[in-house]
Amino acid sequence: NATWYNIPAQAFGGFIPANIAEGFRRQGKSDKVRFLNIAQGSLEESRYYLILAKDLGYCDPLPQLDQLKEVSKILDAYSKSILTPDFLDILNVVRKFIFFILYNIRSYLSR
Repeated sequence: NATWYNIPAQAFGGFIPANIAEGFRRQGKSDKVRFLNIAQGSLEESRYYLILAKDLGYCDPLPQLDQLKEVSKILDAYSKSILTPDFLDILNVVRKFIFFILYNIRSYLSR
């Protein structure tokens, strides 16, 4: 059957958005990134089946492989953006630090 490779490729292809969606609903950053990592694993499995199908002469999956490459880049960028503190997070930390310093200065001066 020439479409045997479609079954695992479609299954893993379905796991990619399912894991992205599950990670999106998670509260912690590490949980979000863990599910994006699982989605990346499913993407690699899909890539494997497409390459195998090509090697066996069933199809030319170049467009699909190009799409998977783009999705992989997006997942990597999204994961990095979750783990990298953005400007507002840094600003919040600086604000708390300034309040802490001002509070301690005030406490010191009121002695």
